Amino acid sequence: MSLGAYNAQSKSLVSPFESSSSFSFDGSDDFVQFALPTVFNAIGSNDFSVSLWINSDDLAQKTVYTRFFEAAYEANNFAQFNIAEAGKPRFNVFDGGVHYAVAVNSVLNTGQWYHFVGVWDASENAAKLYLDGVLQSGGNGGTLDAGWGGVQNAYLSSRG
Repeated sequence: MSLGAYNAQSKSLVSPFESSSSFSFDGSDDFVQFALPTVFNAIGSNDFSVSLWINSDDLAQKTVYTRFFEAAYEANNFAQFNIAEAGKPRFNVFDGGVHYAVAVNSVLNTGQWYHFVGVWDASENAAKLYLDGVLQSGGNGGTLDAGWGGVQNAYLSSRG
């Protein structure tokens, strides 16, 4: 795992749900890059879930690359959490060139901790999103307007 060549900082959490530390990103060019877990090598065949705790001071979509997480095998097979057009977080899975997505049901508050879990069921070709343990039904999450980063890696925060 490596911190982006910028200034991502590790810091203590302030949450009743905390473990012991977190990363703080500046929202423009900070990221953490790590080796792609093998489950993402064949998204069409593998079920998986991704769990994130997020506390953001800005949930506006700044660019199509505004994302919390990305795991990309290649251009037609990747998963990501990003900010949808409506400023709502969403979970995307791109499987064999087909886009599956779901967004949160309502606008979130800044400065508050949220627990997201994105679930991919390969046998059903279904993406599900849980926010604080509640299944979200925020439609298809809109169009996929951001592709993969061109490298078989996984990222936390904006892609490097």
